[in-house]
Amino acid sequence: MRFRLVLFILAASYLPASAQLNSPQLTQGAISALRGVAHIKEGAEGTYIEIEMPSATRRVVGYIPFGDEPTFPNLGLAEGHTVEITGVVGLDGGAMITMTDPNQLAIQD
Repeated sequence: MRFRLVLFILAASYLPASAQLNSPQLTQGAISALRGVAHIKEGAEGTYIEIEMPSATRRVVGYIPFGDEPTFPNLGLAEGHTVEITGVVGLDGGAMITMTDPNQLAIQD
């Protein structure tokens, strides 16, 4: 009986994580390059680059931690332009790529 309970708890804890992965390009822990129109939002913890992607099933953001903004000299030019952000995807209610290297942000137009 206890063995069945342990298996049930293990299976139930896996379901929420697997249910989040509904887009092949937004897989937890995968290195991805995401392209879309950028909208810059500054927060207390850092700067968020919200990526407008019509094909995405969830909100997609690039996150630059507080204090790392000076390493992204073209960040101000990204607003309203098509950008590509590259990095490891983390899922926490939405897809987020933490950016620490300026090579992770490319402004397309």
